[in-house]
Amino acid sequence: TQGKKYYFRACFIDPYQGAAAATYAYETLGFRKAAVLMDMTSDYAVGLSNFFKKTFKKIGGELVADMKYSSGDQDFTAQLTELIAKKPDIVFMPAYFAEGAIIMKQARDFVLMGADAMDNPDTLKIGGKAVEGFLHTTFPYDVNMENMSAEAKRFTEAWKTAYPDKETNVNGALGYNTYFLILDAIKRANSSDPKAIAKALAETKDLPTALGLLSINKTHDAEMPVGIIEYKDGKRVYVGEVTPK
Repeated sequence: TQGKKYYFRACFIDPYQGAAAATYAYETLGFRKAAVLMDMTSDYAVGLSNFFKKTFKKIGGELVADMKYSSGDQDFTAQLTELIAKKPDIVFMPAYFAEGAIIMKQARDFVLMGADAMDNPDTLKIGGKAVEGFLHTTFPYDVNMENMSAEAKRFTEAWKTAYPDKETNVNGALGYNTYFLILDAIKRANSSDPKAIAKALAETKDLPTALGLLSINKTHDAEMPVGIIEYKDGKRVYVGEVTPK
């Protein structure tokens, strides 16, 4: 989106998400020592890890270990042995669900936290009982979330009417948001002129949406609360939101 007048992103980007994970670990969970276990061959994992580390240290936390592995690895004994010696309160591992589930099976002694790539039904299928207590970031919506906003309720009810046999998810809410971001900008611009609509989109501030209050920043990326999922008793549970520091 940077440098592109007519490009806008309806979701938050990985630097924002990594900072949110660090903020939640430090401020909500009260953890002061963190470690990172990162796939060094994945731009996704490297980017998220770097911003987690930067934010966690900035707000007062200590990074006690920075461990790496390569995509496709199956044995994490060496990394986990070193982590045991370092005694982190939490290990941030922004893996994809297949490898993430394998790590969880081997890393039973740690509080583990991932990111939105773990937001997949297969995380629970592959990880089984090992996912208990696992946390990850996601978009701030869940069909069973407590204190659902009026906008989220409106989306949920509209979805159930249109697709009574399908359960909605965060991607459905994101698509819904994208439509209403544009609609809101057209209304505020009071024009069909692309320049006027782009200007209105760029000025979006604290817009109530199905994903919480949403603003568009100077790089045309969305900023909104970041949702947190925890696996409890074999279920995916939405436990709250966090705004990154």
